[in-house]
Amino acid sequence: MLSDLLLKKIKLLIICLLLGACATQPININIQAPPEQDDKAASILEEKMGEAGYYFLVLNFKLVDDAKTTNRLNRIGARIAAFTERPLIHYKYLIIDSVYRNAFSMPNGYIVFTGSFLDLFDQDDVLASVIAHEMAHVTHKHVVSEYHREMGKSAASIIGEKVFNDATDMHLRQAYELQADQTGLRYLYRAGYDPEAFIEALEKLVLVEKEDQERFDREVKEDPKMRSSFNKKLVPDHPLTVNRIVNVRNHIPEVRMTEEVKYDPEQFQF
Repeated sequence: MLSDLLLKKIKLLIICLLLGACATQPININIQAPPEQDDKAASILEEKMGEAGYYFLVLNFKLVDDAKTTNRLNRIGARIAAFTERPLIHYKYLIIDSVYRNAFSMPNGYIVFTGSFLDLFDQDDVLASVIAHEMAHVTHKHVVSEYHREMGKSAASIIGEKVFNDATDMHLRQAYELQADQTGLRYLYRAGYDPEAFIEALEKLVLVEKEDQERFDREVKEDPKMRSSFNKKLVPDHPLTVNRIVNVRNHIPEVRMTEEVKYDPEQFQF
């Protein structure tokens, strides 16, 4: 008799094959719509999805224990999270040991960076832009929505690999990315950071995408198994980043006019 784990993997493979052809179909959402105000913590389904994705990471990647960097992420993240529509989400920051430079988020507040990605950001405003973008994915429940759309709403059997795949494939849904940029930009401004830093963060991403893709292609030639490895998911692949830069640049004046800086330094003592 097939094991439960094997059955889950077969089910995931079938679903991926069936959905592969439509994986990049556009999602019709209002990218300017903010997340729903929610003063409660994550739902049970979000918690289970986040845990499943977390354990998948632990089993398949080497996580870095860097107290100094984690404290920095917590400090910046707490300042931003306070001014989101879901302030009670408890954000957890994970660092993957990888030469590739990328970041993504999973349900229930898991925000994941590769260590080499974090090396790019010595300025807090620029790093805050990345964190704000990933928080926006969480507050909008983008990964949850993708999982629901493809797998249904049952919390009985959450597949960690599918959560990971949805999180790292989020760039394939341009509407999700643009919405996370616009919402993240609002968070950044409310928290008292320079909104222009958001553009700098995206420009850094443009610079490293080509380098990392070329590195990965070289490694595949040396070891063809790399093509099917989970490491491929860590290679930045955001072909529409230039569009995102234009969108953010155009949205900054509106944010300055419609939002207010809510950050009070005395509230955040680290």
